Amino acid sequence: MHYGFEMFDGQMTYDQSGLANNGFAAGIVSSTPYGKCGKALNMTKGSIKLNGKNVRGKPQDAISIAVWISLKTNR
Repeated sequence: MHYGFEMFDGQMTYDQSGLANNGFAAGIVSSTPYGKCGKALNMTKGSIKLNGKNVRGKPQDAISIAVWISLKTNR
């Protein structure tokens, strides 16, 4: 799975790995052009859901997870 968030249509973010493990927006999710390396998603009041049962190409031994999270607050 690879989500660069360049391909988000307001309801779905598309898996760029070629395996079509697309994520579906739940709640309020919006796209912004001000990501660290391209676009980003604002998920302050939402999330991205994956269909875990039907994920193609599930890793069997190990995985790598890389994220960049901006912790903005109005306090």
